[in-house]
Amino acid sequence: MIASRPFLPGADGPWATMTRDRAGDIRIRALESLARLWLVKGDAGQAARDAEAILRLDPFRESALRLAIEAHVTAGDRPVAAHAYRRSRELLAKELGIEPSPETEEIARRLGLPA
Repeated sequence: MIASRPFLPGADGPWATMTRDRAGDIRIRALESLARLWLVKGDAGQAARDAEAILRLDPFRESALRLAIEAHVTAGDRPVAAHAYRRSRELLAKELGIEPSPETEEIARRLGLPA
């Protein structure tokens, strides 16, 4: 995937940094769109892979966590969904001193995931 390649490796400066950040954001938004599409099309496994790819790029992105949880549960892999949820809860608490958003907590409760 072209978007996964680094932008002008070795180039420095504000423009290069801004462009790298923008390209990374575009990649993440594209993966989120793909994950949602895969869920709608019935391929929860691919949706989960895309959502997990986002979490590797941005582990604090709760929208990707919610997609990963939903995709794993839909794919019938509730233990992996619970692990992703616990892992993110711990990361948010340790690194930022916060709890997941109410929206994330509601999805976890609705899907019956243990805290």
